[in-house]
Amino acid sequence: MRYGGVILALFIVFHLLDMTAGATNPKFAEGHVYANVYSDFQHWYVNLIYLLAMVMLGLHINHGFWSASQTLGLNSPTREKAIKATGTFLAVIISVGFMMAPIGVMTGIVK
Repeated sequence: MRYGGVILALFIVFHLLDMTAGATNPKFAEGHVYANVYSDFQHWYVNLIYLLAMVMLGLHINHGFWSASQTLGLNSPTREKAIKATGTFLAVIISVGFMMAPIGVMTGIVK
């Protein structure tokens, strides 16, 4: 979790510089979100960064959900399996959802 959190923090800085400020996107156009996302995800290395960050996000969410339930006292031997399954489900849905944009642009589904 320690290293995953640091990686996610670095990714958030990169994401803000990339998609909000346009510092790393040479074709950045203020106020044109679709064009910025599309032009950015044309580069394989940007896709790789985003996809790896989303995998890390999924791992972080999965562990965080379990840890939060333990901290709040919701964990018990009878609920352990359900809590882990719910954390995994949320992690997969959120991560895959965020992965759809770079995958869509990469594969040509989004034009």
